[in-house]
Amino acid sequence: MQVLLRKDHEPLGKAGDIVAVVPGYARNYLFPRKIATPVTEDNLRQLEAEKRRAQREAEKRRQALVEAGKRLDAVSCTIPAQATEAGTLFGSVTAAQIAAALRQEGFEVPEEAIRLEQPIKETGVYAVEVQLAPDVVATTRIWVVAD
Repeated sequence: MQVLLRKDHEPLGKAGDIVAVVPGYARNYLFPRKIATPVTEDNLRQLEAEKRRAQREAEKRRQALVEAGKRLDAVSCTIPAQATEAGTLFGSVTAAQIAAALRQEGFEVPEEAIRLEQPIKETGVYAVEVQLAPDVVATTRIWVVAD
C-alpha cells in the first residue's frame, strides 16, 4: 500500500515522501497517529499547499532576522567590570554578560548565538559577532569599562 508521509518518521522517511507499507501498519499505526495519509490527488495538493506556506513562513522569519541583524549592527552596549588601573579585568566578560547587556537594550539574543574569538580580559571596545541564523551574522560593539 502506498502512503504519503505527513511527518518525518525515522524508519520510513521524511514528510512528503511516498512510501510502500503493509496495509495493517498503515491502518493501525500510521493513519491514527496522523503520521501518514493515503495517496490521493487531494492529499498531494494539500501537502504542496502546506509546503508553500511553510516556505513563506520561513522566508518571513529570515527577513525578520535580517532586520534584527541590521538593528544589532547599529547598537553598542556598555559592560562594567572590575579592573586594575592598567585596564586588566579581574575575570573576563562572558557571552552570558553580553547577552544580558543586549537584553537591556531590547534584543533577545541567546548566549549560544554570541561568538567570542577569545575571552575579553581587558577594558576597551570590542566587535562581537552575533549569529542569528546560519546565514545571518550581525556585529555589535561592546564597551568594557572599569567599574
